[in-house]
Amino acid sequence: MEVFTRSREQRVLSDELISRLKPFLRFRNMLVHQYWRVNDRTFLTNLRDGLEDFHAFGRDIRAILVKSCNED
Repeated sequence: MEVFTRSREQRVLSDELISRLKPFLRFRNMLVHQYWRVNDRTFLTNLRDGLEDFHAFGRDIRAILVKSCNED
């Protein structure tokens, strides 16, 4: 969660994208610590529905890196 807090403070990611990605972070913690409670069908549905959010995250980070490289 700290990554999201710092991303918001530094304006690295939009508030909208952060709010869409937060449930996946919580879900990741559940997968790691309570994997036996995960419903496979729900997992696949959520993953498919949220795939575009991960692509958006990649695009945002890539844009930041390109901008940073061009400033040097």
